[in-house]
Amino acid sequence: MATFDLREGIEDADLVILCTPVLTILEQIRTIRPHLKKSAMVIDVGSSKESISHEGDRFLGEAFVGCHPMAGSELRGIMHANERLFEGEICFMTSRNKRIQNFWTAIGADVHPITPKRHDRWVAMASHLPHILAFSLLANPELQKDFPGRLNPSIRDFARIARGSGFVWPDIFLSNKTQVITALNKFKINISKWSNALKRSDKDMIIKLIADSNRVSWMLEDKEYRGGGDAARSVQGPRRISPRARSKNSPSAEGP
Repeated sequence: MATFDLREGIEDADLVILCTPVLTILEQIRTIRPHLKKSAMVIDVGSSKESISHEGDRFLGEAFVGCHPMAGSELRGIMHANERLFEGEICFMTSRNKRIQNFWTAIGADVHPITPKRHDRWVAMASHLPHILAFSLLANPELQKDFPGRLNPSIRDFARIARGSGFVWPDIFLSNKTQVITALNKFKINISKWSNALKRSDKDMIIKLIADSNRVSWMLEDKEYRGGGDAARSVQGPRRISPRARSKNSPSAEGP
């Protein structure tokens, strides 16, 4: 039975999943305890974890497990529901709980335990910063000039990410602002290296900058397809062929 009443929705629940924007999750954690069954567990799917885990420990204790499934898209609404959304995708858990781990693995996720601080540092670099870059890049009205009618591969993913919700993402950025600012500052350093190399027509530096990013990219790709390396997943998803392996016998794709 669906309801807009929070108390009515959780009072008989064995498992409560908080799926609202991050700042709303914090408010809900502070108020739901009196309405929960004694045996109920509460999890969230918020995209930052330090503030949520702190409040979860404070107000719900062992009944709370912070979670973050790294799955989803820019699409919103029940019409875009996908029953296979979590299959083979990482789900971070900030405390160990067999019952909650079994829940995630039952719907296909690969559970990865992590501390809230490490989680927030990682997602600032791997998720939050890319979204800021996409929002910034697509804010440029010059992209509409001379538009050929179809997006090229290099901009297509940025355009998709830039359609992220203005209802959800402000809370994410603000709840993890320290780590996001750190990631932005490191990005600015790298961008300045590119700017300086171009101003000096320094081809050797440009080659080095590309080689450095190539090395990290392949390292991450290889770790992913070996099952995570040091960050090994607790449950292995379907085995996939590495794009690196596929590309060995394929023509070079020097796309835009």
